[in-house]
Amino acid sequence: MITEEYLGPVKTKSELFLKLIKRVSNSEYTMNFMEDRHGRKAMFYNYKGEEFIEGDCILLKATIAEHRKDKYDERKPLTYLNRVTVLENKGRRK
Repeated sequence: MITEEYLGPVKTKSELFLKLIKRVSNSEYTMNFMEDRHGRKAMFYNYKGEEFIEGDCILLKATIAEHRKDKYDERKPLTYLNRVTVLENKGRRK
């Protein structure tokens, strides 16, 4: 059982296996909302690299930039990522 609220300590670079739950775009940026197998939330802004779509599970490498509270989901813990690199798109999991 996972007891940590966040995906890791701030300022660390980690490999993470996450599912894209939702993507929100406007003319200035795109926000990617992710979740791990334990329901822990993560997000990152603009990304350039291998394409992935909502529902895809991806293995990525990223820096944990900040711990936040999700203002859209009852103030739950949210890990903010940056320097995201997709290592492998595993596709959709049912």
